[in-house]
Amino acid sequence: MLIYLFFLLFTIGMILLENKFTHYQNQIIWYIFLFVVLVFVSSAEYLGPDRNAYIRIYNEYNDKNINQLFSNIFNKDILSLSIFYFLSKNYLSLNIYYLITSFLLVFGISRLANLIQYKWLYLLLCLPYFIFIVSINYPRQAGAIGLILISISYILRNKTYKSILPFVFAISIHRSAVIFLGVISLFDIIKNRNFFIKILIYSIISIVLFFALYQSIVTAYNTYISLEMFNRSSGSFVRCLQLLIIFSFSLIIMKFFKIKLNTNENILFYIFLIFSFFLTFSSLFIATFADRLNLFLFPIAYFFLIKTLNRNNYPIINNLLIICMMTYSILQFSLWFQLSSYNTFWIPYNSVLW
Repeated sequence: MLIYLFFLLFTIGMILLENKFTHYQNQIIWYIFLFVVLVFVSSAEYLGPDRNAYIRIYNEYNDKNINQLFSNIFNKDILSLSIFYFLSKNYLSLNIYYLITSFLLVFGISRLANLIQYKWLYLLLCLPYFIFIVSINYPRQAGAIGLILISISYILRNKTYKSILPFVFAISIHRSAVIFLGVISLFDIIKNRNFFIKILIYSIISIVLFFALYQSIVTAYNTYISLEMFNRSSGSFVRCLQLLIIFSFSLIIMKFFKIKLNTNENILFYIFLIFSFFLTFSSLFIATFADRLNLFLFPIAYFFLIKTLNRNNYPIINNLLIICMMTYSILQFSLWFQLSSYNTFWIPYNSVLW
């Protein structure tokens, strides 16, 4: 547990001492630290309850040929399986797969962090669950989340057309990312003119994707929405409610202090706020399904929460909020590692490097 705590304490130290360094020095420390974090999570060995499942897939693809891999590609996370196929056939370490997906997640988080002033605070919020837990135990989701964050960063930079490619790659790593077509579509429809033409175009795209991916989505989620799986994500409602609270709290801060986001930020914020309502409600009925999707939204929720600090002209309130966020991150880490029934899968930490 101490090795995980080291990363959190270092990040807290940088939050407190960031102003002591020049911008150039900060950037160097930032990228060196991210590199160390990347090595740490991607070199983990036999950590996480899903590790054996990935080992099994890796071994299975050693016996398959290229035709089997590309048969009915719409029913598969084709990019993920292609990486498995390449690694298995060439007798390369499975940790390379974890390196790729962890890199995508860390890079996606870094892309959003570079758009806000308090990027070390943003990293601190993401570290306990998304980097320590998701990247080690859910590598496919980690890769897809990273690509979605890259896609969102392009939208925030007013380069919506560039958001399409990482979005497509995200679907090819984990099919659940397809739901973000709705986010991109809504954003484009709300912001731009030719309202009815946009709706027609995105409706056609959605119909084509639905029929192309129908069997794939049914296969992927039929267990998520079955009665058997209902209680397997017992904390799903709490996590979805937590997500909704973060978005709602951000909204309260914005309204109370009259903080104005730019047009792109404002549209995305309200889309994701509504999305969080939907997930919280759906978690009451299809817990695992909601739990898988809320993974994508937490880094985005943290982004908007910290974004309010950038526009808040009340230093005392700002400092109190920063302290609250730091406390929240440490509590999240401590409670998970103390109370979760899965915490033994992360302690002690094992690495292929030693």
